[in-house]
Parts: sequence; structure tokens; C-alpha cells
Amino acid sequence: MWKIIFIAITILLIIIGLLYFSVPKEDVTLEHWRTMFSGVTLISIFIAVANYLSNLDASNQDKQRATDKQLLDQSLLSLDWAYKALTDNAKHIPPKADRLNWLTTARHICRYKELSKEIKLNIYKVICSEHEKYWRHQFYLALDHKIFRSKDYFMNVEKGTNPWGGEHRNIVGKNNRGFLILATG
Repeated sequence: MWKIIFIAITILLIIIGLLYFSVPKEDVTLEHWRTMFSGVTLISIFIAVANYLSNLDASNQDKQRATDKQLLDQSLLSLDWAYKALTDNAKHIPPKADRLNWLTTARHICRYKELSKEIKLNIYKVICSEHEKYWRHQFYLALDHKIFRSKDYFMNVEKGTNPWGGEHRNIVGKNNRGFLILATG
């Protein structure tokens, strides 16, 4: 903005100087003064338009900054809520085999991904990325347990049930491997 004003003032001074020094002082008439003021008027209109555009751009940048700040705050909240939903406010590590908690966590993580894609300013993208790395590590620590290596994590093997109802039974498939099949009826 200041560069534009500086250039406009420089041009204005050059025009006034050229007019003043190009005409002998005895020949300066009212018409010359009117010409100089017309040039000054054009330059001032140019400065006003440049100032308006600069203010409009600054206003748009402020709006974008405020929007990105809100998006960042909500996306970080979504990661926090996802972790809390999965671990029941960090009370259960490893997480309980609760289907609703896992689904809620997945929804919060998907919401985080959507919100973080909408962030435009680089500084907020970097901050969001750093928080994502932190929460990725927290999820890793919560999910790094032997219990997740078992196919029976969501099933109560002793009772023969699963969280969605029905019973399970092993059948022999290709290469004599047992596959878990849910009987829902």
C-alpha cells in the first residue's frame, strides 16, 4: 500500500516539477495552474482507489485468518474428542471393545480431516500438522497392545457371542484354514 502511495506522490511531484520548470515564470497563467490541479486530482483519485483496494484486501485477509483460526480450533477439538471417545477420557488404555466408541472416534477423525482441508493460511496448516503428529502418537500409544492382534478383540469367546448379536463358529475353508463366520439368525 505504501509503495503505491509513494509512487503516486513521486509521479505527482514530477508532473508539478515539469510544469513548473518547463514554463517560464512570466508565462504561468491560470490555465497552467488548472492543468496542474487536474493532474493532482487524477493522482488523488488513483491514490483513493489504491487505498480502497488495499483496505479491501486487508479486510479479506482478516476474515480468512479468523475463519482459519476457527477451523483450526474445531479440528483440534475433533482430534481431542476422538481420543477421548476411544479411550473413555483416557481411562481405558487399551480401549474397550465398544463398537460405539470406535465409530464415534472414526467420525471425529473424519471430521478433523474435512476441517483441516479447509484451512488456507500456511501458518495454521503447520500448526494443524504438528497437532496431528502429536495425536497420531497418542493414538499409537493407546493402540499398541497385544489385544489388537487377536481376531477375538470384539468378541466374547467364552460366551460365544459378539457385540452385534448372533453366535460365531469356525468352518474349514481353503487350505484347511479356519474362518470365523457370524451366524446372525
